[in-house]
Amino acid sequence: MKSPLLAYLGIFSSACYQAEAQRLSPEKAALALGYKTKSLHLLNEMLSDPKLATSNEAIGAVVNIMITEWYWNNHK
Repeated sequence: MKSPLLAYLGIFSSACYQAEAQRLSPEKAALALGYKTKSLHLLNEMLSDPKLATSNEAIGAVVNIMITEWYWNNHK
């Protein structure tokens, strides 16, 4: 895999699961927030480039973030 964005998204998802295992809210866990921030930064860079904004990688990243946010925002 050559995409740092997709790698960070995978690590972000793992960090959310790790936070849940530690009985922390993923939206308050420092590790998860750090990977989320880096993932969003990489995605914003990609979306600012007209050639890359509609690539499969960008679309997949947006869908991945949507699903992750939907799932973890319902975490209690």
